[in-house]
This record gives sequence, structure tokens and C-alpha cells, in this order.
Amino acid sequence: MINKYIVLLMSFLISNISYANQTNNITDSLGSFLLFPFLFILMYILLIRPQTKKANDHKTLLNNLKINDEVVTQSGFLGKIKKILDQFIILSLNDNTDIIIKKDAISTILPKNSIKQIK
Repeated sequence: MINKYIVLLMSFLISNISYANQTNNITDSLGSFLLFPFLFILMYILLIRPQTKKANDHKTLLNNLKINDEVVTQSGFLGKIKKILDQFIILSLNDNTDIIIKKDAISTILPKNSIKQIK
């Protein structure tokens, strides 16, 4: 949804640049000169900053993982952490099933005993 507004805003600003080039007015050309820093600031606010914040939050989540935490993976598996290695985690899905996944595949830490409540 935000991308539609960005495309609309950019097309509006580009049309203003072409109009400024036709009129040869100093104030219009100054506006077109200020357009690119404005676009960069807009892209930073709408795209870069939220993505960086989300990546930092996920990194913090991965650093705070502990044994016996109940987690959800990106593929939707619910399990309890059995062992934490450098890049991988051994996840216990039930009493008989353990899987090895990459640490990056963890998406959420669940509250304690939430798997028992789901069953």
C-alpha cells in the first residue's frame, strides 16, 4: 500500500521536474534540485528505517534464545529448544521428534506452556 503512494508521489515530482525544465525559471529549477534529497529522505523514512529496525529486533530475538524456550519457526513449526549451537538449533517438536534448523529460521518466541495449551 505504501509502495502505491511512493509511485504516485514520484510520478508527480518527475512531472514537476519536466515542467520546470520547460519554463527555465530559477525557482522551478531549484525545486527540481531539491527533489533528490527529498526523495532520499522519503525512501529512508518509509523503507530503509523500518527494515533496519525489524532486522535489529530479529537479531536481538536470536541472541536472547535459551534452552527450553518455546518458539515458532518461519515455516510454522512449533517446538521447544533442546540445544543451541553457533548457527543451528536442535528443536524438539514432540517427545519423539527432533529437528535441526538454522538459527535464522526462528521467527517468534512463545510464552511458556503455550504449546501445551494448543494441544
